[in-house]
Amino acid sequence: MCDLCGDTAALEARVLLAELEHAVRQAEIAAGWTVPWATRPLHEHEVAAQVRFAELDRLTREAAELIARHAGQVRNAVLDALAEDLARHATTPFAVVDRLRELADPTTGATLPGLRDAIEAAAEQIEAVLCDLYGKAAGELLEEAARQGVPASVLPATVTPTVTEQTALQTLARTVAQQPVARLLDIAHQAARTAAAPDADALDVLDAALTSAEEASTAGTADLARQAAGQAHGYGRTAAARRAPAPKQVYASELLDRNTCGPCAQVDGRTYATIDDALVDYPGGGGFRACEGGARCRGTLVFVWATESDPTRDVPGDGRSPGTAPPDLTPRGPITGAPAPNDGPLIDVPGFEPEPEDLAALTVAELEARLDAASAAQDWDAMERYADELDRRTGATWPEDERRVVDDDWTQPFDDPLSDEAAEATARHAADMDEQVDQMTDYVLDPIRGLVYVGKDAKPTPGKPRGRKLDRVKALWDEEVYRMHLEAEAATNGYLVRRDRLTEFTQMHGNNTQILFTGPASHAYYFASEELRRWWEEHPRITFAEFAVANGITNRTMVERARKAAEARKDAALRAEEDPEKRRQRQEERRRRRGNFTEPDAVDRPDPGA
Repeated sequence: MCDLCGDTAALEARVLLAELEHAVRQAEIAAGWTVPWATRPLHEHEVAAQVRFAELDRLTREAAELIARHAGQVRNAVLDALAEDLARHATTPFAVVDRLRELADPTTGATLPGLRDAIEAAAEQIEAVLCDLYGKAAGELLEEAARQGVPASVLPATVTPTVTEQTALQTLARTVAQQPVARLLDIAHQAARTAAAPDADALDVLDAALTSAEEASTAGTADLARQAAGQAHGYGRTAAARRAPAPKQVYASELLDRNTCGPCAQVDGRTYATIDDALVDYPGGGGFRACEGGARCRGTLVFVWATESDPTRDVPGDGRSPGTAPPDLTPRGPITGAPAPNDGPLIDVPGFEPEPEDLAALTVAELEARLDAASAAQDWDAMERYADELDRRTGATWPEDERRVVDDDWTQPFDDPLSDEAAEATARHAADMDEQVDQMTDYVLDPIRGLVYVGKDAKPTPGKPRGRKLDRVKALWDEEVYRMHLEAEAATNGYLVRRDRLTEFTQMHGNNTQILFTGPASHAYYFASEELRRWWEEHPRITFAEFAVANGITNRTMVERARKAAEARKDAALRAEEDPEKRRQRQEERRRRRGNFTEPDAVDRPDPGA
């Protein structure tokens, strides 16, 4: 056989193997054994353990959604109390700022009226959800044992939390219930500081603070709710396993993780001789201790009891190979040399922020190297620090016309994607794009790719050294949108818009589905079909600001807009499925709160002539 024939045969074999793995995965998904986003087939020990991963995911997902709703009650209580409290202090612009500073500072002891009761009530409701999830997780584990052939007579009928476990669940519940308070007060305080000025109206400052708090993303609360649900689920599974007969072996599984970090990828499939050994790596059974995401980890312990044949897969990643079992190469017990664990029970921020380094001691070359590294890692905070320091040293300023391309209205999460503000921003963006196309003397019309940037012959405008770079990035962005639009159409068979909202979309945009890739996130997710949203999970939807930052436009304004866009996208995805009646109620609440301070006599205001 010639080399070409051999290469062809090898390629055909790889294609066939990939098709077989895909078919196996689809069958596992249909049977409920695995989840749609799984990146690999089930390992042999997962098959032997009879774990229904889809059911585990459903239990934690539904519990997390319910927990987030209970925490939302605290959010509403904060907003209501804030509107009422600030109305009594809005005598001057800076009186509003001082009151918010006092409320946001935990050392002052100041608190909003009625807030403690709201937190206690929500914490009790969340604790009840966590206890219910604990019991369901334990029941699912006992069903796995029964499916493996463990006699029902040796399995406990029910599993309830111990005193220590109950205390842990109470702590989780209170952490989630308290989360909205500090965040909303801090956001309101920052907004008031920005709006306050000697000649500002106190009510305008109050409204700016309240509006910012109302529009604050709920993604952090939802994230914390998922963390709490994951830990409670792990506690229940582990407790049930301890009260059942000792399993023959325990395995680590990271199948449920959508974005598996390096340490979790290494531990996936690790074998443990006992439950105690496994709990060194998975404290409480609620996630891998060295996971880079901390309590966000969705790692699961898998238990195998004595069966007729031993599980043969003991090396992560070898799949379910037939024939003789491979040699056992899996390290036993605790991980050696693993990254330092994230010991915090819950993480309320994306990551730990170290003490700021001394930027003044760095050379320009060192700053640029750090900026490149932060850009590659999408570390917005670090990018902002390095870019600001470079701008300070060079005296560079960002030209006004380049700041304008990132519109505040275009990156903010609209409360209502069908509101007049959203429609105006959408129309304004479309008009700007039309104007840009009309003025494009540096583009040619390619019959296949559309408008393609070919460069500028003119010299750069004095005082605007970055203009040409921004033009190039804008041209690349146009091509990127065109590419994403075509790929999404192909992947969804043209079903980009939700069927039940197609009429609304057509009335606003006609057949211009490209607006789904360039418009506000709330607008896009409101109209996006289920097929498109699934495609976005694999091919994240980004904004121009994020694209510009990734392509070297790293001034402070652009970095900040990119940060806001990422937050707006998370919030839009959460609100896209919001019931219209709930949306209407939320808007009514906004208007009701402003009734506390919009009446002429609501506040005793000083006499300007006094």
